[in-house]
Amino acid sequence: MRRLGCATQVRLSRDGTPRAFTVHGGWRQVEQVVEAWREAGCWWEGEHPRQFVRVDAGGWFDLSCDAGDDWRIEVAWD
Repeated sequence: MRRLGCATQVRLSRDGTPRAFTVHGGWRQVEQVVEAWREAGCWWEGEHPRQFVRVDAGGWFDLSCDAGDDWRIEVAWD
């Protein structure tokens, strides 16, 4: 597991799930959405809720999105 915490661009399917995202300058196609969840964050410290999606894209990645549609790659699973 590698914590990345880096910004990414995401292409969404019609139902709003990721179908591709950028990593290391190239696009990865999402083969499957493995799991999705929401975290409230440390709201007492001013953090906002984030939506998380674990995807299989030739390896597992945890992507997150905030209310402003800013996407991040949080974790790359080895």
